[in-house]
Amino acid sequence: MKSSQQVNVTNFEVTYFSLLAEWLVRFFAVGLILLATPVCIFNYLTSIVKYSLPLNSVTTYDLLGKPYSYPAFNHGFVRHLLILSLIVKGEMAWVGLPRDLSNLTSRTDFKNMKVGLVSLYGLHQLTGISISSVEDDTHLQDEYTLADKLCLLMRVLIASLVFRTKNLNETSSFKLFGIRIDNVTLECAVTKMVTHSAKKQIQTMCFVNVNSLNLAHDNARFSQDINDCDYVFADGSGVRIAAQKKGHRLVGNINGTDLLPVLCQRALAKSQSIFLLGSEFGVASLTASNLQRQYPGLRISGTHHGYFDKHNSHDVIREINDAKTDILLVAFGSPDQEAWLQEHKTMLEVNTAIAVGGLFDFYSGRILRAPVWIRELGMEWLWRLAQEPRKKFYRYVVGNPVFLFRCFFQS
Repeated sequence: MKSSQQVNVTNFEVTYFSLLAEWLVRFFAVGLILLATPVCIFNYLTSIVKYSLPLNSVTTYDLLGKPYSYPAFNHGFVRHLLILSLIVKGEMAWVGLPRDLSNLTSRTDFKNMKVGLVSLYGLHQLTGISISSVEDDTHLQDEYTLADKLCLLMRVLIASLVFRTKNLNETSSFKLFGIRIDNVTLECAVTKMVTHSAKKQIQTMCFVNVNSLNLAHDNARFSQDINDCDYVFADGSGVRIAAQKKGHRLVGNINGTDLLPVLCQRALAKSQSIFLLGSEFGVASLTASNLQRQYPGLRISGTHHGYFDKHNSHDVIREINDAKTDILLVAFGSPDQEAWLQEHKTMLEVNTAIAVGGLFDFYSGRILRAPVWIRELGMEWLWRLAQEPRKKFYRYVVGNPVFLFRCFFQS
């Protein structure tokens, strides 16, 4: 049993090292400001020439609505560099509460965390990841070690070089290379999937990624099949980059792998059934078993592999209809799945049919999903390339540069 003297010594050591870390953080912020002195002088002079006044006061807020004010240059590079002064004064941390969320209705006690220059939630907003709430992310980073915080800083720095959210429009829909994109959150997309169509007929949906847009560029039929869907969702960092190049901010990264758990939960709550159609022999049935194990009571109305004559689908469609299916997931791969849906949608007696690509491969366990930190950087395609280099070589090594060329050098 520890004596009170030992406990006091331990508490003193913890307090001492906490204060030492706090002052090291402040000195590091001072060092960065001094290192950026030439930039500050340039910004100061150009702001005077252009606006007469070099600085203005900017206010940011933490998750609890508390305001923080700091000076910002009116013109120049890295105009908000002096936000580091809040770290010097001890009012802000490098990693902490998300900023600019003063309009959030819920308020939670986060153990007196400071507002952060970066936050996990801010990184997820930047890259469009829809895997957790503000509260989840903030409670998680409250337990971060110093190494965790440094890694988060590096991830935010890398992501901010590629993605941005400022000066972008949040329109409900827009077009990329002739393809209509419905700009919604993941939760909104799931709501549309489980809501019965007011038109009393099937509603078709699909996801578009870089590969989809590359295929559609040279395939007018495929492009039309996508646009004929009732809803088209943006999937992946490449589409996000293309959207921001056109001045649009995607409010979510709507991919099937993140969406399926939410869809299963909502389908279970509404007693709606799901039919899994496609992929290799046995993959759909294995996916169904895994989903029912994870969501007890989930109604899987049936499964069927994708190796059948797509032009003679009557038996498969009869099986789907006889099973009283509410939501049909079609995994043939593009452009076959979108073409099949549009060709046979009048025969299908389901509420919602969704083209999901290789979704079953992940939930059957055949393919492992990339770690979260890779997805946070928008680099999941590298993980997929490493897993199947031969199969995915043309899609990523050739397709991605071609897509970026079209984004930046073709109107």
